[in-house]
Formats: sequence, structure tokens, C-alpha cells
Amino acid sequence: MKLPDFFGPAGFPLAFGTWALGETDWGEFPARPAKDLLRHAWDLGFRHFDTAESYGAGRAEQLLGQAFRDILRTRREALHISSKSVIREAPALRKHLERSLRRLGTDYLDIFYIHWPREGMSLPAALEELRRLADNGLIRSVGVCNITDREYRLLLEHTPPDLVQEGYNLLWRKPEQTLWPHLRCPRVAYSPLAQGLLARSFPRTPTWDTRDHRQTTPFFRPPLWEALHRFNTSLIEACRDQDLLPGAVAIRWLLGGSSPRSDAAVVGGRNPRQLSLLARGLETISSHRGEARYLELEPKLEKLYQTVAPLIPDLPNIFGYTPTPRNSTLRE
Repeated sequence: MKLPDFFGPAGFPLAFGTWALGETDWGEFPARPAKDLLRHAWDLGFRHFDTAESYGAGRAEQLLGQAFRDILRTRREALHISSKSVIREAPALRKHLERSLRRLGTDYLDIFYIHWPREGMSLPAALEELRRLADNGLIRSVGVCNITDREYRLLLEHTPPDLVQEGYNLLWRKPEQTLWPHLRCPRVAYSPLAQGLLARSFPRTPTWDTRDHRQTTPFFRPPLWEALHRFNTSLIEACRDQDLLPGAVAIRWLLGGSSPRSDAAVVGGRNPRQLSLLARGLETISSHRGEARYLELEPKLEKLYQTVAPLIPDLPNIFGYTPTPRNSTLRE
């Protein structure tokens, strides 16, 4: 199945994620800097933007639509937009999609995902409704996020998705052991930088904005944090020794080489400097010399991972989050 268009710096199949723009889970993000950041991402080569109605109760969608109003009106095919809704009964899914379209200021979405399946609601029925919406021209591709391998196998018997999006990175590898082997569609990884741990150094005792969700997630809490802080310090030093940017190394590990571990990824950012550094890092690592330095580094990445792999808990996702209620949406 063909992967929908993902375009990022240095030719990597990337989308720019807008979760932080919602302000609810990453801290304050005023509207003007948010729109400036979106336009800066465009200038750096991002053409696919990933959002969701739950990011600030539609705020991220609205800002995305405002930032690219002119492009949406005159060059819609140049801009690729994904959005998401939690699972709902079929009539409600259409209403929520239409609300997202109004906030974004567009007639269709390139991808529409079921964001979080839940117990007691039929995932096959939801996908069937999304297919109907696609037949009506409101969606180009249908996707599902945060599903189990059992849920995916059920969908294969009914209405298979066009692509699946899951949290996956050098540190969080559960999908490659559970879901990835079963997929017959493209894989999209979110959190490819492990909530920043693969991109920059962290102090032993981070200072968090009160709305930053990371202070409550497993990677940044005891007992795991002590080991991951050591991993983070060693990773930054190893990348520095090879004169490579850690974030670019994490993206190369995920998307590069002859057998990529994922087909595309959604990467975020808080300011233009972060994005510019990442873009430069990706340009460097995609060069012949940068690739050679990465290949020297790759065995050390695996050794570093093995020091923490036994400590990473068996959780449903990188957040340790389970929608309530939920076991798996196996009711047909």
C-alpha cells in the first residue's frame, strides 16, 4: 500500500507535529509564536503537518489553518494535513471531522486517524464510517493510532486502515515486537525523539512547566529516570564525539538505511532554533561523511539501549496511558 506524502528536511519522510500548540500538555504557547513556528517548519521543507482535535480542544487545528490560510486557498495540494478523532459512533465521527475541517479551513484531510480506540465501541464500524467519508471526498487516507496487534488483525478481517501510527523510537521499541510484524500497511512513528530524550541533554532534576505532561510519564519518573538520565548523558556525548546532532541520529536510526524501522515519523518542536538545528543535523547525516560517522556510532547506540532495555516497563504506550474504559475494541 502506498504511503501518503510525507516531506521533511533532507528528504526524510517526516511530518511536523502540532501537539505542543494546544497548550494543554506541553506548556504555554502563544498564538503568534505558534504560527511563526509552523511557517518556519514550511520554510525548512516540511510539507506534512500532523494535528488532532484533542490538541487544545481544536486550538492546534485552528492555528494550523490560520498559519497556512493562503496556501490552503491557492495551493492546497502542496500542503498535506493529518488530523485525528477518538473513536465515536459513526454519525458523531462525521460531525467531528466536519468541525476539524472548519477549524483548518479546508475541504478535505489527507489522513484522518482514529486517535484512541476504547472499550465498548466498534473499531471496524468506525473504520467503515471513515471509508464512507473518504468516498464522499472528505478524507484521502484512513488511519488508526495506538492500537494493539489483536485490534489490527480484527481490522484485516473487516476494513483495513491505510496506515498505522504508533509511538516508536530508539528507546521505546514495543511496536517492533508486537504490532509491526503484523502490519500490511505503512508505519508512522510518533515521538521519534522520545519526548526530547533523544534530542538534547536533560539535568538530573528537570524543571517543568506545570502543564508539561512529561513530568508524569514513565520515562521521566523514578525508578526509570535515573537510568535514562545516564543514557541521555552518554548518548549526547557519543553523538558529540562523531560531530552529529542527537535528534538527527535518532531520525536516521528510525528512517534511514536500506531497511527503515518505520516508513515515516512525526516530529515536534518548541521554537524555530530547535527545528533549524534538526534540519541542519539531518542534512549533515544524509551526506556521505555524515552517513559514515553514523554507521560508526550505530553499534554504540545499541549498547546504550541494552543498558536500559530491561528496565523499561511493559506498558501499552510511551505515556503509560490507557483510555478509560478500554481493554480492546473487539466488539463488531
